[in-house]
Amino acid sequence: VPEILSARAEEVHNGWILRIRWADRSAIFAYSGVFADHLARVAENTVQSVMRPSLPVLPQSRAASA
Repeated sequence: VPEILSARAEEVHNGWILRIRWADRSAIFAYSGVFADHLARVAENTVQSVMRPSLPVLPQSRAASA
């Protein structure tokens, strides 16, 4: 799980897929049927909930003028 970079549910022509990416690899999980969109989105949210959040970008503070 620490290596996972992204998890995205996507609609495709014959159902839904969940694409998980890490390093230089990816895995695709296919969902079909009446609840395909629901199952893909639940899987996406579940994986994203255990992923490490990316570090926030903090604005740089300006040095005080003398």
